[in-house]
Amino acid sequence: MSAGAAVPTVPVIDLQKLKSGDSMDSELQKLHSACQQWGSSRWYSHKACREIMEAYGKEIKNVAMIILCQLAKALRMDEKEMREPFSDGVQSIRMNYYPPCPEPHKTIGFSPHSDADALTILFQLNETEGLQVRKDDIWVPIKLLPNALIVNIGDIMEVNKNILVG
Repeated sequence: MSAGAAVPTVPVIDLQKLKSGDSMDSELQKLHSACQQWGSSRWYSHKACREIMEAYGKEIKNVAMIILCQLAKALRMDEKEMREPFSDGVQSIRMNYYPPCPEPHKTIGFSPHSDADALTILFQLNETEGLQVRKDDIWVPIKLLPNALIVNIGDIMEVNKNILVG
């Protein structure tokens, strides 16, 4: 891009306008265009959405810290040693929705992978199963347990554990 050329910006979609009858059509056109031309957009919402996400982030961080402290106890470590590296760390929130497939034998799903983070905390919203963990070279399905979180130990914790306990 030349020095004087205008840099394009990722489109902004206003959530309130999408919910409003008066401006919904024009905002839907912007959304359609953003999907076609960019595959990405920034969604603007008035403060309620941000407050909800911040509150959720705070609560899930509290849960993660409890889990980390209990892992420290299980590994016979000082809780502070486990908690400290993560207290000011980066946290990301991602929400996925996987509807039930009418022909599950035809689904591809994600390829096998490991989580590069410290902890992945999952909540299964409905009875759609499909998540598996690898244990002793066997893929084991995780059965739904209502109101339970699924906690995956990520690569960072595996490395940390190996360094600390040998």
